[in-house]
Amino acid sequence: MNYCSRFIAMIILACSLIACSSTQYALLDTVRLGFSSADDVTLTLDEVAASEFDLIYIQPDNAPRASMVLAKLEHGQHKWLSADHVMLVMEHGRIVRTLGLNNDLTYVSNTAADPLREKVVQDADAKWQRLTDWQYRQQSGYQLSSVFSQQQADITVFEQRFSTRLIREQVTVAQTNTTFENLFWFDESTGVLLQSRQQLAPHSPVFHITYISQAARLITANTASVKDSMGTL
Repeated sequence: MNYCSRFIAMIILACSLIACSSTQYALLDTVRLGFSSADDVTLTLDEVAASEFDLIYIQPDNAPRASMVLAKLEHGQHKWLSADHVMLVMEHGRIVRTLGLNNDLTYVSNTAADPLREKVVQDADAKWQRLTDWQYRQQSGYQLSSVFSQQQADITVFEQRFSTRLIREQVTVAQTNTTFENLFWFDESTGVLLQSRQQLAPHSPVFHITYISQAARLITANTASVKDSMGTL
């Protein structure tokens, strides 16, 4: 069954939070998708490639895999929505704001200096400092410091193996002297972000994210290139 063909599910409340236009209200079927779903969401390569809207898989720790749709892109921020009204705002694949979680991340400072903007960390000793604010008790001014390293790693998306540049980010929270790690997998040949594992704070859930539309575009382009090469033989 083609779940992407059941696309147009209007969620006006969620879209109103980010001023969506009338052409940007579409979300995946609310029965199949969303953080409240009891089962993993699975879409085929053909379904994702044919979708009018960009999609990601997201799986919090110990929870089923869900899917989110790109509702709006503005000022360098990708705003992703789930069918149960959760929104994640990302810059260069990093979560910088949330809406609809138990304790929302409301602000991240200094995002212009994030080494992920370069897709691959050029400086072996790259560092980044920022402040974060949270909804719960209006907590603000948490100081986070990151140190980055990188290595080669292979991953598989839609049964296709990708050679990637894995960016490891070690994060330290100054107020508590606690640490956690974020991981980002960039396609080595194109610099496209394919997967990430992100934690917003030391004791918050870990989000496992696969950028399935980006992967589908790379696979489709590679398949077309191979066909063109065979046609010239």
